[in-house]
Amino acid sequence: MSSGDIDPPDQVYADLQHYIGSDYLWYPVVGNHEAETSEDMEWLRSYNSDGNSLPGVVNIGPTGGKETTFSFDYQNVHFVIINEYYDTGSDTSTDGDIPDQLYNWLLNDLTTSTKPVTLVFGHEPAYPQPDEESERLRHETDSLNKYSSNRDLFWSALKNNNVSAYFCGHTHNYSKMKFDTVWQIDAGHARGTGDTGSRSTFLLVYIMDDNKIWVSTYRLNAHSNKYELTSMDQL
Repeated sequence: MSSGDIDPPDQVYADLQHYIGSDYLWYPVVGNHEAETSEDMEWLRSYNSDGNSLPGVVNIGPTGGKETTFSFDYQNVHFVIINEYYDTGSDTSTDGDIPDQLYNWLLNDLTTSTKPVTLVFGHEPAYPQPDEESERLRHETDSLNKYSSNRDLFWSALKNNNVSAYFCGHTHNYSKMKFDTVWQIDAGHARGTGDTGSRSTFLLVYIMDDNKIWVSTYRLNAHSNKYELTSMDQL
């Protein structure tokens, strides 16, 4: 999973295949940089053509956004990918928001899933937080909280449907915090030393047979140029 800011997505995918494996499954999320770049959006639409080309898709997105908003199941988990730049028939028509049509799609998806664990992935945080280590804060007032009423409805939908966590990006800062009953986990950035305001971060998420969720956080050590385990947390 990549929670947006994957411009250009074709090169990111090529790197994943080269360094991890040609059969590596990748579920990308649209970020603001992709939404404003027509070539990126064309590639992402083609990557999940007809909204169900990726494995396990159980619910394609709303009209005009079926390729970039969708949900899929794997074993005991329901995964939801939302394009927060979708509104009323276009997948690039708004800045980060959960407008009515996207909210209605999400609510229907969450209420019809029968999986015991649900994870939601989007680009912008609902509650922007500083980096857990450097305390840098970005996009403090222009994330999903810019439209606070829609943000509140979105979060209530997650809470009322037993979503365990919402994974996001956008700020380039890593943080994890629980709001009501739902964790917000900002995956930070994976640019290596390309952004020195916070350490580059990768997450490994383990969903156990008993539905417990563990998140292992790996951050770049600039001296060794290797990623080191900095925390392991149960949600």
